[in-house]
Amino acid sequence: LASGREDRRVIVWDAKSHEKVVEGKERHSDGVWSLSFSRDATRVASASYDHSVIVWSTLTGEQLAGPFTGHTDWVECVAFSPDAERL
Repeated sequence: LASGREDRRVIVWDAKSHEKVVEGKERHSDGVWSLSFSRDATRVASASYDHSVIVWSTLTGEQLAGPFTGHTDWVECVAFSPDAERL
């Protein structure tokens, strides 16, 4: 389970214990709008009001890729391809 927040944070939670597992070490510059897990659940992608997408490690909270910028407006949805090679 993951949450994206208006305060720019991405947090991964344990669905059974409701405890925080890891929090993204960096933040978007505006609120997080959408999240998507990779098929193997080792990565989560976040889309933001700041017009960017970032890929995070669900194990360490490290930023793995991005920010992918160049959008002209909010990024309202993000998803991994079935093979998790593309967003």
